[in-house]
Amino acid sequence: MGCSVAAKGAEEATGFLGRAGNELKNAPYQKLRNEATQINGRDFSGHALDQMQNRGVMPSVVENALSTGTQFPTRAGTTGFYDAVDNVRVIVNSETGRVVTVIRGAP
Repeated sequence: MGCSVAAKGAEEATGFLGRAGNELKNAPYQKLRNEATQINGRDFSGHALDQMQNRGVMPSVVENALSTGTQFPTRAGTTGFYDAVDNVRVIVNSETGRVVTVIRGAP
C-alpha cells in the first residue's frame, strides 16, 4: 500500500513504498521524484518526500518524531529530531521548520 502525495496541479506520486531493510533508490539520472509540498500544514522538501517513500516512512511518523522525539545536533542551519520508538531521524530547516530529510536509525 503506497502513499500518494502531490502538490496542487502536480501529478500524483507513483504509489510505491520502500520499507526498513529494503529501501528503494532513486535512479542516478532521476534527482527527485516528488515536488516540495505541504502535508497537514507542514512543509516537506521533494528530497524528504523521496526519502520517506524510499524508506517506508509515513507523514504521521515524521510528525511523531517532531512532537515527541529527542532533539540532537546537526550541521549549521538544521535541527534533528530522533524518535526511538520508530527509530527515525527527521532533519528540519532551523529557520523555516521545513522537513529536509528523513533517515532510519539513531543519530
